[in-house]
Amino acid sequence: MLVPEIIGNVHDNIIKFMAKGGEPKILNSYRLQFGMNKRGFIFPLKLFVTFFYDHLVSELLFSSMLLRIRNSYEYMILNKGGWIADLSEGFYCFLKETLGYSNLTLENLKGINIALFSTILLQYIANYENEGRGDQKITAV
Repeated sequence: MLVPEIIGNVHDNIIKFMAKGGEPKILNSYRLQFGMNKRGFIFPLKLFVTFFYDHLVSELLFSSMLLRIRNSYEYMILNKGGWIADLSEGFYCFLKETLGYSNLTLENLKGINIALFSTILLQYIANYENEGRGDQKITAV
């Protein structure tokens, strides 16, 4: 799978909408999007989509270009209810280390509500802002 499931679920609807003449908001401009690596972690990328009509086969064809973004940010995708759908590898490692569970898997984290980690994340942010670094240890509450 190249795209996170939560995005893939709406992908075909977006293509159908554009093919039927809907107002495309992503065409001919770069958009932040997420891809998924073979280990199941998300990563940011720039997506550029364009289209053309092929007169030989009488079809509307879409073409895209993906550019991986290299940065120091970490990402988490939540569904409408605040349940973790996907996350980046660095965020996974952060949670695994912070929680102290060496056998925590990506699949264990998917489907957990972010509210479970709110205290830990807020404490981490407060420590980071006060001390100016992110290598402090946090005690799970």
